[in-house]
Amino acid sequence: MNLYFFMTAAAILLFANPAEAQKEHVYWIYFKTEKPIGKLITSETDSAKFRKYKLRSNLSFTFVKEFTVNFQLETLYKNGILIDGSTVNVVSGKTKNTSTVTKKADVYLLNLNGERKKLNDKVITYSTSKLYFYEPKNRKKVYSEKHGAYFPLEKVGEKSYKMTMAHGRHNIYSYNSEGLCDQIHIENGFKSFTMRLKKN
Repeated sequence: MNLYFFMTAAAILLFANPAEAQKEHVYWIYFKTEKPIGKLITSETDSAKFRKYKLRSNLSFTFVKEFTVNFQLETLYKNGILIDGSTVNVVSGKTKNTSTVTKKADVYLLNLNGERKKLNDKVITYSTSKLYFYEPKNRKKVYSEKHGAYFPLEKVGEKSYKMTMAHGRHNIYSYNSEGLCDQIHIENGFKSFTMRLKKN
């Protein structure tokens, strides 16, 4: 074997980052009809030290006029505790909402659309990014990275849970037998959307 090749391969194996296990799921988004108007991609990456979640959605629909919506969410957990998170919501090319959450000692520092706040919680262990991967059994609330606040969770079916927000808005998350979220119904006041897990 070529000595240079052997040494290079050995160096790669020696200094490479530990393998990361990643799960990725795709959801089709529906509005009024059975034809998808967009999709949501969720991913969970698990390494020796951290667990990362990412959500990316893109959709286009007509409601009086045409809209495009692009949303991104990223969170980082360490030892089951939320360390850092951010969201960006862009509607028809204009940034509508941004948020960040960062753990600092025994509080969380929030930035909601430029407004800085503190959340006096020592730890956050369950946020909306986890709702797509883990059924919220026996949980009464969930932290919203986008809104920088907790929302109540209520079991409304055998494997369905309702997250209630302000002004009558709510999401209903339904889970399959493996505990993976397979459908989300979003009631956003004057319009509603449904997201369904893409079948393999």
